[in-house]
Amino acid sequence: MAHSMDLRLRAVKLLEIGHTVLEVSELLDLGTATLGRWKMRAREGRLATNYPVKRGAYKLDEQAMSAYLSEHPDAYQYEIAKAMGVSQSAVWLSFKRLGITRKKRHPNIVNAMKSGAENMRN
Repeated sequence: MAHSMDLRLRAVKLLEIGHTVLEVSELLDLGTATLGRWKMRAREGRLATNYPVKRGAYKLDEQAMSAYLSEHPDAYQYEIAKAMGVSQSAVWLSFKRLGITRKKRHPNIVNAMKSGAENMRN
């Protein structure tokens, strides 16, 4: 997890005032290497975090996959992959990214759950 911007500004300000890296490190409980990076970034004017932007799918058209799933709701991942022209792992990653789960209950478990519910009613 990244440190907050106000902590970064405070640390850089303390370094600019004249405190040593070790003093600021002990005061704010930060690493000396971190302070060195922040100091360099502050000079360059890019002190904020630089995490990459969340990316989408490259090879798989997720809208086409959603359309395929609406037509073939019982298709396995390898069948979807073959239809889309990608690997099965690409389909799995796309499911994960979109929050799609494909878990199915075994018919015996569903029947047992139904019979258990009926017994509780009686």
